Amino acid sequence: MTRIGVDGVGAIRPIIKGLAGAVVAVVLCLGTGGCADNSAQTTALLEAENQEYLDANERLKYELAAAVDQRDQAVRRAQAVVDENNKLRTELDEQRARPRTGFEGIKGVSGTTRPGEVVAEVAGDVLFASGSATLRSAAKRTLDRIAHVLNTTYAGHNIRIEGHTDTDPISKSAWKTNDRLSAERAMAVKAYLATKGVDGARIYIGGFGDTRTRATKEASRRVEIVVLAK
Repeated sequence: MTRIGVDGVGAIRPIIKGLAGAVVAVVLCLGTGGCADNSAQTTALLEAENQEYLDANERLKYELAAAVDQRDQAVRRAQAVVDENNKLRTELDEQRARPRTGFEGIKGVSGTTRPGEVVAEVAGDVLFASGSATLRSAAKRTLDRIAHVLNTTYAGHNIRIEGHTDTDPISKSAWKTNDRLSAERAMAVKAYLATKGVDGARIYIGGFGDTRTRATKEASRRVEIVVLAK
């Protein structure tokens, strides 16, 4: 940070000394009466000294303005850090206030609660390729972890698996409608969970197609694994 005034004052001191010397010279000349020929030179000297003083003053103003600007930038950066910390603290408090579902920490899955229900929402693009009802290989690792939670935390609970799509009409897929595609995806998830020990007798499916879309197409494509209260 610029040190306000220190260098500027140091620069002004010789100017002031020179100005004082010039004033003394004028007084001496007036006292002796022998300086008439030097009056023009003395005036020029005084004007030059005065200009140097004004220039130094301008430099000080510039340095002060730069220092104020640096201070303002530092204040803004500090406020941005405070705002970010407050935001993170709020998010952490909200997360702590939400009931834990057991699905936290599973990539591509968000665990939420509704009255009488716990929902593991899986992004459709995590599970399936566009227009497909065949599970991706990577999706099986996600479903393995979900199956573990269903078999431990929610053992004995009935489960509803809901398929959802976006509003794009079926064009290149083998399925004729979004309703059919969503139902086939829900059945594919059910079939895989059954291979991981989740009793198929407590699972039923629902294909909602594009009837419950979200704000974006990506968010609309999803499978919701809904655990029902006993």
